[in-house]
Amino acid sequence: MINVVVVVAGLASLSPPAPLLPPGPNLSGFASLPADPAPAEITRGAHYWIGNEDRLDVFYDDVKDKGGVHVGVGAEQNWLLAGWSKPRVVVLMDFDQAIVDLQHVYLVAFAKAATKEEFKALWLDKSRKGLREGVLALPVGVRTGALEALKVARWNIERRFARLETQMGAKGLTFFLTDDAQYAYLRELVTSGRAFAVRGDLTANQTMKAIAAAAVTAALPIRTLYLSNAEQYFMYKKSTRENFASLPFDGDSVVLRTHGWVSLPYLKDGNSYHYGVQSGLSFQAFAKDPLVWASRQILLWAPADTEKGTSKLTSTSPAETKAAFEARVAAEKAGKTKAVKPKAELSSGSSRGGDEIPATP
Repeated sequence: MINVVVVVAGLASLSPPAPLLPPGPNLSGFASLPADPAPAEITRGAHYWIGNEDRLDVFYDDVKDKGGVHVGVGAEQNWLLAGWSKPRVVVLMDFDQAIVDLQHVYLVAFAKAATKEEFKALWLDKSRKGLREGVLALPVGVRTGALEALKVARWNIERRFARLETQMGAKGLTFFLTDDAQYAYLRELVTSGRAFAVRGDLTANQTMKAIAAAAVTAALPIRTLYLSNAEQYFMYKKSTRENFASLPFDGDSVVLRTHGWVSLPYLKDGNSYHYGVQSGLSFQAFAKDPLVWASRQILLWAPADTEKGTSKLTSTSPAETKAAFEARVAAEKAGKTKAVKPKAELSSGSSRGGDEIPATP
């Protein structure tokens, strides 16, 4: 992997402010992360330049000031979450090389723009030339892909930024595009060489294990793992379980995921997604258990959180969690049965004839 952050850091023209981050850990493992082989095909043959999860705000309390290492798939979602979690290192991973190329553009933009206003302006059509000039300074190995990503994705990103400002504002939350401190923190991650973009596959054999080893070398736990809805498209095979087991989680680590499976409740205004939070240690316990073969089981068994369409799981016992889920289902079925009057109890004058009439709550 080419360590692009070292190159783009040189694009910043202002004198560095007082450090926002503590002294740097050993980043040698992150600087040499190997890329997994490119997949034979990408999901639906499409590049997901922007996220479509419209309720990332529900993750705020679970990630705030987590620190450690942030690892995530996708695009701008990782910057939003990292602005809240304040990691000491961020790893931007995706199995689609085009999204990795786009992250190189983000790294350039952060390095060039001293303020959030300058950053947003770089993505506007009228000022895209300035961002393109920065991309042209990238190493030849990443320049071509980054230029193409900028050309194709820029207008999507401009619109996504506007949408995020509206969504987060409506929830009373700030993020890196509306908060000077968050933006400054992310920018320092980039300019100090602590942000890394790499092609990686959650189910393959190299990148995830290398990220885990790099975090161990840096003596940093992985505190936030953002999976988006990637787990919809694979089951937990041997290499996947090994990848997840290798991650250096601790008691403060969390895994964030979304899922579009129709049997799960969707969060209101969440764009047909269920939003789940699982503690890192719980995640590893489930991922290694042969009882669990896919994330949708985890989300189905997990107890609902405070809002319909969200769930939170900290249990490290899949068997107990499944049993509790089955007990809840049985209780719900029993409650529904008791809430229905038997036909024999219906009065002959009922306008519903022989139909069952639900009891009045």
